[in-house]
Amino acid sequence: MTIKEFHIKLDIGLQRLNSKIFKNLRDEEKDILIYWGTLNFIKSQISDNLNLTQKGFDESIFRLDSLNEIKKTVTLPIYTVEPNSNIYKVFRPKDYLHYVRSNTNSYNLCKLNSVTPNNLNISDSYRIAIVNMQNFSIFPALNNFSNFVITTSDDVLPTPTVTIQYKNTKNVQNIVTNAGSFDFINFIIDDFNAINSNIEVYFERFADIYKPYCLIFVYKDLTLNYNSIMLSTIVESSQTINNSNFTGTFETISYNKLQNNTITTFVNGNNIPVSSEKVDLLNSTTFHKTTKKNILITFENSFIKIFADSSFLPKDFKLTYLKKPRINNIFANITCELNENVHYAVLESTLKLASVLIQTSNLNQINSIFQTN
Repeated sequence: MTIKEFHIKLDIGLQRLNSKIFKNLRDEEKDILIYWGTLNFIKSQISDNLNLTQKGFDESIFRLDSLNEIKKTVTLPIYTVEPNSNIYKVFRPKDYLHYVRSNTNSYNLCKLNSVTPNNLNISDSYRIAIVNMQNFSIFPALNNFSNFVITTSDDVLPTPTVTIQYKNTKNVQNIVTNAGSFDFINFIIDDFNAINSNIEVYFERFADIYKPYCLIFVYKDLTLNYNSIMLSTIVESSQTINNSNFTGTFETISYNKLQNNTITTFVNGNNIPVSSEKVDLLNSTTFHKTTKKNILITFENSFIKIFADSSFLPKDFKLTYLKKPRINNIFANITCELNENVHYAVLESTLKLASVLIQTSNLNQINSIFQTN
């Protein structure tokens, strides 16, 4: 289904549920409701307690196919947590949603007693710009704007500029709600990351940094001293142009990363996820402690911890995961990213969610939910 078809079928379904509650729902709020329905459908497929077959993800061909579009495999760099420690970490990808599986390729140190993790560290630095978007929806120039421009510059090169067009089929661009801001900010992130190779943009979280309501721009090329960034909305009406600007603050962050080594003896180990509360207890036992073949890992807020011992040193971390689906957006003609064979199941999941909202909320509470989420 196209996103327009999603909206039409959603309207029909909502009318059958309760026409009064949802009759004034904005387009961007419908987008978010469908997105919540998409996430609920994904949850039902990955949990063996919430699906009819009672099977986990990858155990059913249908369920594997239904989520194949959002399944990714990446190799992540490994960083030290503390000097002279056997604990390491990898940062979750920016689009991470759910863990599927992973394995770690390691240096075998059994016969290399002179090599320690401390000898293999290098500094990995990033230049980041933080742009606070908390008041994004209240600027007057966000009504009927035609373009959104991101401008960033350094000390040497001319200013590179990115213009992102956010067209509305109804020719109305009133981003006056948090739901509209959420819709649009995610559109910015997706489009910017699709056309830029040297700069990436994140929302609220990058590595172990958390900045509420902020866009975080990450500059990969440290040879360029980026020192300014500005986000502007441009409104063209009766030959006048009005700008609403958002500027960023810059800082440089560094982490200790494990570098490649001349050691040629490797071992590939399966990663075993355990809870943070149990990892120390497991490592104190003979049969359940971490080994180079079976490596204990835990999940933290923004990263995954790897627990090694003196017999091996992690080299690279291969992660298979489900990514967050792209947020559907009727203004930009972006529909549900999942396999089209499950679009009706996503719609059904959305209507079930709406039914729950009706049973537990009144109109004011539902509007409050959209404003705060």
